[in-house]
Amino acid sequence: MRMLLSTLFVVLSASALAGPEHAHTMGEDRFAAGEEVTSRTPVAGDLIMAGGRVRVDAPVGGDLVAAGGNVRIDAATDQDLYAAGGRVALDGRVGGNARIAGGDVDIGRGAGIAGNATVAAGEVLLAGEVGGHLSVAGGEVFLNGRVAGDVEATAGEIELGPDARIAGNLRYRSDEPLMRSPTAEVQGSVVHLPAPPPWENGAEAGMRVVATFLLLWTLGLTILAAIVAALPRLSAGLEQAARSRPGMSLLAGLAVLVATPIVAAILLASGIGLPIGLVLLGAYLAALILGYAGAGAALGRMALRRFRPAGLERKGTRAVAGGVAMLLVSLVAAIPFLGWLAVLAAWLAGIGALLLQWRAQPAAAAP
Repeated sequence: MRMLLSTLFVVLSASALAGPEHAHTMGEDRFAAGEEVTSRTPVAGDLIMAGGRVRVDAPVGGDLVAAGGNVRIDAATDQDLYAAGGRVALDGRVGGNARIAGGDVDIGRGAGIAGNATVAAGEVLLAGEVGGHLSVAGGEVFLNGRVAGDVEATAGEIELGPDARIAGNLRYRSDEPLMRSPTAEVQGSVVHLPAPPPWENGAEAGMRVVATFLLLWTLGLTILAAIVAALPRLSAGLEQAARSRPGMSLLAGLAVLVATPIVAAILLASGIGLPIGLVLLGAYLAALILGYAGAGAALGRMALRRFRPAGLERKGTRAVAGGVAMLLVSLVAAIPFLGWLAVLAAWLAGIGALLLQWRAQPAAAAP
């Protein structure tokens, strides 16, 4: 879960802090995001980077998380590697496991992964070494390196180059025959797995659609919460209402959630109130989304006030805190029953705080 949070965090950072490189250091860990991000000095802890172009030229003592349009890693990573991008090139050593996804993935001859590797991409080229097992999926897969364990491959085309050396078994799934150089070595068995039945493909496609929707929904809420948190007056008002009047925020949110559809239905049924009912429904849906994101923004400000008060004065820090808080709320939703209760409470509090903050505006503007 830690790495999932980290990966989503860098996506948020790249969205909220787009432009020149922005870097933050927390203990031995380093976070960096921007249009072009390069790590030139060693990092003792974890390194998390996101941007249009990401490059790692110095060793990392902990885990490395990198996401971007073009990602290149030439330095050593002592622990695990998580990388995603339009193109990912790895030419450094990895002390743990590697999880890599992208349009094109190139694991060069200088790359060495001590543990297991999982790779998914449109085109995969592996010329380096994998000390454990390799799981690979892609449109085209070209293996021309050494794998100490088993290989499981799923691809449109799979080819073993002249320098391919697989110490374990090769299990592959493809509609095309395996292309294998005469000098390629597989010490274990080579098993061609049948293509899955059509209904399994349909179920997998459906699951991918649902997973993609949930991911986009979560990222959308994360970015919206970051934007709300970056707005000083709005986020401060939401925090004030949720922190000083939590009970009233929950009640106000419950009233809006229950009463608004009833009022809108009455207006729509009356005919005369049809335009007002439609406007009310539109405002209701907007309030549901904005209130939920507002809960994340308020929680982020509360966390900053508790642990890093100076960050309240910085727009970028507020945006990151609000986005991370929104991600945490979304992850809590995965907990059976109790998770949904917590999310419902945050949702109601966010909607109620939005209503209380809106009602407080005229009073604040009065002399």
